[in-house]
Amino acid sequence: MHFGIANWSAWVAGVTSEQELREWAEGSSLPATSEFPQVEFVPKMHRRRLSALAKMALSRAEQIPDYTQLPSVFCSRHGDLPKTLELLHDVGIAQPLSPTAFALSVHNAVSGQFGIYSGNQQPTTLISAGRDSFFIGLLESLLRMQSQQQTRMLYVYADMPLPAPYDRQADELQIPHAIALEITANGDYSLDYFAATGASVSDAWPLSLAFLRQWLVDGANCEIEGQRHSWSVRHG
Repeated sequence: MHFGIANWSAWVAGVTSEQELREWAEGSSLPATSEFPQVEFVPKMHRRRLSALAKMALSRAEQIPDYTQLPSVFCSRHGDLPKTLELLHDVGIAQPLSPTAFALSVHNAVSGQFGIYSGNQQPTTLISAGRDSFFIGLLESLLRMQSQQQTRMLYVYADMPLPAPYDRQADELQIPHAIALEITANGDYSLDYFAATGASVSDAWPLSLAFLRQWLVDGANCEIEGQRHSWSVRHG
């Protein structure tokens, strides 16, 4: 399937500038950060409700021109798991669940906040598909453009490190990050996928960051092994 990338923005452990992201992609280490980006289109009185995941995702979305007008796909492998863990803790000690906390923990909470605060009334899709989530979300974006005769799509991917005790089950590097892409229906990129080879993926980059690193270095042209599929992106 062919597509283009008209605009993009990324936040990787506090690194946002294109130059710093390219340096990271070429081997520089990432900083340790506890500061998450602010989202300008969210009213100040509501910003305190935004989780770290929401801040990352929405702050990247607002960097895309026409973000208020584009149909969208939001994607996250784990979603807002820290919030879910807090709710499970409350259940465990027989505390009543906060309706607000529950509403903001569901997988479509970030896209819902995006629509409410940005005024974007276009259709949105939510994706979570295991380790292959990033590319499944990209594929969903392309299929939606094809089936709905759209020419552009906003694709936002975000993930946070797994909280304890789930971090013991991590099968990839745990790095807070978010990526937003304005996908176009026509372009010089192609996406293909094949059955996974079964190669070990422990201690590997998340597929989202594996793609970003290779795209920044050589304009994509990558073969990336996922859980169920091997993904191929070519440029030109």
